Amino acid sequence: MPRAALGGISQSRLEAKRGDTIAYHEMKSVFHPISLCDVIGTLTASRMAKLGSFRSATRGGVKCAEWMLRQEHVSWNVLVDFDGTIAPDDPTDRILERFAEPSWRVLEQAWQAGRISSRECMHRQVDLLRVSPAMLGKQIDNIRIDPEFPAFVEFCKAAGAHVTIVSDGFDRVVRGALDRVGLSLPVCANKLEWQGGDRWRLALPYMRAGCRADAANCKCSHRPSQSELKVVVGDGRSDYCAALSADCVIAKGALADLCRQACKRHATFGDFYDVRMHLADWLYCLAETRASRTSTAHSVASARQYSSLK
Repeated sequence: MPRAALGGISQSRLEAKRGDTIAYHEMKSVFHPISLCDVIGTLTASRMAKLGSFRSATRGGVKCAEWMLRQEHVSWNVLVDFDGTIAPDDPTDRILERFAEPSWRVLEQAWQAGRISSRECMHRQVDLLRVSPAMLGKQIDNIRIDPEFPAFVEFCKAAGAHVTIVSDGFDRVVRGALDRVGLSLPVCANKLEWQGGDRWRLALPYMRAGCRADAANCKCSHRPSQSELKVVVGDGRSDYCAALSADCVIAKGALADLCRQACKRHATFGDFYDVRMHLADWLYCLAETRASRTSTAHSVASARQYSSLK
């Protein structure tokens, strides 16, 4: 199978999946104009191979779906979390562990127990930070990015998607980590502002009253227009409000738990290779569904035309 077929997924990696299954808990569109097919059950290696043979660089499901979306004047957006998702080691927690006064953990526990909001927790934790910009920069240089993430970004761009990083962490950290691996993407995150010396303050440009996740960065406010499809990829509570209105949710950790509890359709992932596979199948199903609807519409029109001639 050509590497272009699944956005750079190698044949050897595909074969390593043989005999395995990728669980698809849920995927379905929730609004007009394009209704996506359900993907429920499992995607086996044999089906992956079948899908892969369909997705060639120029005529596959990804390109077909992209063409259909453009014909319908519909764009699609991918909102991706950073801490725990793009950066698996939770950089914000690592920074607090190293540079904040110990009482940051008390605030963290209070937030986890629901006694304080995410925004209050973040504000007070940043007040406890004691680190120079130079030392913080060195810490950012050591942040580990999922090695599959750059290929995921290229896959999305090739399929016509707009990728945005939506993080409840610090913009300075997110941008620095992405710059280090040569990625330039829109970032919506809390603003970490240097106050001189080793002191910092937090600004919340994306805070919204009434946020369902009570987050410092209200991710449900990053809603594209109703003519746009939205994909959410994340791992935490702060991603939940955005996931509720998404057409496709790819989740792990706390977000996956919340989706299961709310019976919200979603797929699960381990790394961005898995995310890429899920999106490839989602686009394939989109193309299949749209093609089926077009065929049905033509059949109905032909039947009506035939009836009018009788």
